[in-house]
Amino acid sequence: MVSEIFKRQDLPPPEIVVEAYERTNSLVDFANLFEFDRHHAIKALAAAGIDIHCVIALEWTKGCTVRELSDRHAVTRQTIGAWIKKGGVNISPRNANRKHDEALIVTIFDDTKSANKAAQAAHVHWTTARRVLKKHNRWHDS
Repeated sequence: MVSEIFKRQDLPPPEIVVEAYERTNSLVDFANLFEFDRHHAIKALAAAGIDIHCVIALEWTKGCTVRELSDRHAVTRQTIGAWIKKGGVNISPRNANRKHDEALIVTIFDDTKSANKAAQAAHVHWTTARRVLKKHNRWHDS
């Protein structure tokens, strides 16, 4: 539902919009406060000088998770990801965030010739170690 305020193109003054967003810190709560839909809330924020995409991208770079942002702003995680990209930040695919030390796996394998020992040293499953070793041309299926 678009509010009567927005139908008249009569937005609240920018200082009120900024204060309201800072108080709510949520797009959905801000929109509900003025009875805007999400699209009009974003336009009202932009008119007041707040780029929601940049705000969300900044929060994400400071350590806030996509899930937390999604829950707070009541939009999907895919939307949050798109907004972060619009805010100028590149997001790697989730599975690209390696949580193991490939160099350690290769070094231990070179020393021991055991994928299992390399996996144990890196605290990963042996199939992960084998995949890393294949990537570095150390493991060949016979």
